Amino acid sequence: MNTLKKLFPFILILLLSACNKDEVETATETVAAVSCSTNSGSFDISIGGTTYEMALNSGTQFSILYDWYTVETSDFIINSLSQNNKQIYIELGLPGTFNEGETTYLSSDLGVDFFSISVDTFDYYVSEVTFNVIESNLNSQDGIYRPVRATFTGTAHSYPWTNGQPPIDNLNFTGSFCLNGIIIP
Repeated sequence: MNTLKKLFPFILILLLSACNKDEVETATETVAAVSCSTNSGSFDISIGGTTYEMALNSGTQFSILYDWYTVETSDFIINSLSQNNKQIYIELGLPGTFNEGETTYLSSDLGVDFFSISVDTFDYYVSEVTFNVIESNLNSQDGIYRPVRATFTGTAHSYPWTNGQPPIDNLNFTGSFCLNGIIIP
């Protein structure tokens, strides 16, 4: 009984920590679900030490559509201002659909123009990106994701190439998004 009394504070702390962890994860899931209502969502990217978050306003445009522009391809376009009024323009075309789980794409397989990032005054092409898709609900009749939610990491490089040689800079980037439907003014 004495040993149990001595262990009780540690057991209580472990239980509270476990409960607190579940509450934090549930709260995060709830926030992500709320921020991804129909024809809405969120997008952020951190590159070069700066994070850019999509600001939803009257000028925001985004779409992640399957089989609309290119056969059997998911085309992803975001055109928006960030929280600091900096331009965000993301364009990529990936073969197939966004499926739950982790998938890596390489420019050596898809070409250097498969994923372009323009933020603030910088333009980059992506040589490698890994998506961890948490949720993907593609409506196969209209080709619109309602929603798609994922995190991503990758390596980008600045334009332009000189004398046909790719630049030697390597910028790591990370980000996340939860987009539901389309916004095209």
